[in-house]
Amino acid sequence: MQKVLVTGGAGYKGCVLVPKLLVAGYGVIVYDLMLFGSAGLPSHPNLKIVTGDIRDSAKYADAVTGCDHVIHMACISNDPSFDLDPSLSRTINYECFEPLVLASKSAGVKRFIYVSKQVPGGHGGTSARAADRLQQIQGALRANSLPPSVP
Repeated sequence: MQKVLVTGGAGYKGCVLVPKLLVAGYGVIVYDLMLFGSAGLPSHPNLKIVTGDIRDSAKYADAVTGCDHVIHMACISNDPSFDLDPSLSRTINYECFEPLVLASKSAGVKRFIYVSKQVPGGHGGTSARAADRLQQIQGALRANSLPPSVP
């Protein structure tokens, strides 16, 4: 059975994705800070829930060990939330990305999928911010020999 680690897997999109992965026959590890709990996730024998911060490289490295794929969805997802605490948002959305890629590669992950939840336009320069982020992501994935799953 292939294993998928989903960062932010207890969020509103993760609670839709995770059950679909389980039905498709994947073993799933949800790695999430659980700020809003895990009530939206099913009880399933092939689901493991890890409460963890994506900025904690050691804990993430432990959780990703043995995984075939990573779907990275954890982030501060919109400009108003980002602007509440820019320093916190920067560490979550930008600074920990390459360490996640490196830990995933070291663990033997075959595919790292980045799922952007940023609003594309309409709020204080989001389009420019999203374009810059996309270039950073593609560069980090290519530099670490993981196939980018972003256009």
